[in-house]
Amino acid sequence: MSSSTINRDRINEIIYQLQLYEAHAKNLNEQLNLVQLKLSELQSAKEALENISKMSKGQEVLLPIGGGVYFKSSIIDTQNVFLDLGANVIAVKTTVDALEIINKNIASLTEAKNKLEKQISDVLNKSRQLQEVLRKLSQTAKT
Repeated sequence: MSSSTINRDRINEIIYQLQLYEAHAKNLNEQLNLVQLKLSELQSAKEALENISKMSKGQEVLLPIGGGVYFKSSIIDTQNVFLDLGANVIAVKTTVDALEIINKNIASLTEAKNKLEKQISDVLNKSRQLQEVLRKLSQTAKT
């Protein structure tokens, strides 16, 4: 087998590996976007809960229902909230307990976000290294 055939095979192998890294990075970025979206949602919930807990009973508020639509409502209870626990289970929690749960979820998602960012960085670094090897092999093949 000639050295040009070996180089061509190695170049094709590297191109394939680069495509795998690209697909993996894309998947990791999609996961990161979902985590960031959930983090943003939790931060908003935390902020709203902190603000509502400072309000007085009977105070009027605009309550968002989605799509930029709000309706006027009044605060009945600032000490208790309904918290979705998942699997269609909703529990009454104190605002303090709900904030604690939200903070734990924020911490957990922040950790997941940091891990995803590290994985993305690792994949991009490996990809850059392979691109450099590919560049050198391509130059060698031309000479």
